[in-house]
Amino acid sequence: MVFDTAGVTAHPGHVAATAAGLLAAEILKLPVLGWTLPDTVVTQLNQEVGAIFIGHQDKHIDLQVTVDRARQRLASRVHVSQALPSSVLWRRLELLGNAESLRWLRQLIDDTVAS
Repeated sequence: MVFDTAGVTAHPGHVAATAAGLLAAEILKLPVLGWTLPDTVVTQLNQEVGAIFIGHQDKHIDLQVTVDRARQRLASRVHVSQALPSSVLWRRLELLGNAESLRWLRQLIDDTVAS
C-alpha cells in the first residue's frame, strides 16, 4: 500500500514514495493499493483550510474500509502540530469518520499484472 499517485497532497516525498513502491511492485509483480481521499472530503478540507488535497470521485475509489481511529488519534498526540483539534489532520479524520478509501494502482489479474 502506498499514497495515491498524486501523493494526496502533492507532497514530493509522498509522490516519490509511491513511485518507489510502484517500481518495486512492478519488479516483484505485486498488486498495489493507493490510499486516497473522496472528492467530498477534499473539497471541504480545501475550502476550510486552504489545503491542496487531491482526491477522487467515488466511482474511482475501489475499496472503502472501516477503521478504528483510537490509535491514530493517540499517535497524533505525539506530534504537537497535529495534536490540536483545530489541525488539518483532525479535521480530515472528522470528515472521514470511520472510513478510509483505497484504489488499485496495480492489480493482479489471472496471474498477470495490470497497471
